[in-house]
Amino acid sequence: MNTIPETPLTDQRRAIFERVLSRYAASGLILDDPALLRLMEAWIVGEIEMIEATAHWNSVRISRVEERRSNTRAAQYPALSQDPLGMIASQIEEDIAGGSERTPRPTI
Repeated sequence: MNTIPETPLTDQRRAIFERVLSRYAASGLILDDPALLRLMEAWIVGEIEMIEATAHWNSVRISRVEERRSNTRAAQYPALSQDPLGMIASQIEEDIAGGSERTPRPTI
């Protein structure tokens, strides 16, 4: 349960993220990684900024690659050739800058 009250910025960020998720879902890419979704929720409620979310996500990705390389356990999520948070961050920046009505252009 989210105990942080919704604010206009929170509402705006949530709407932007939902639009971005919808764009990717429409192109067949489902972003359901729990670590990614936790980072995005922290950004939405204002706990972190996008640059911090991106840095943390990069750490998560590096850890997963190292984990697979060391064969200590099978990773729950397969390696993605794309960087979903990077893609989301760039689209969020475009939406904030006023480009939210653009044609979807996910790269898969």
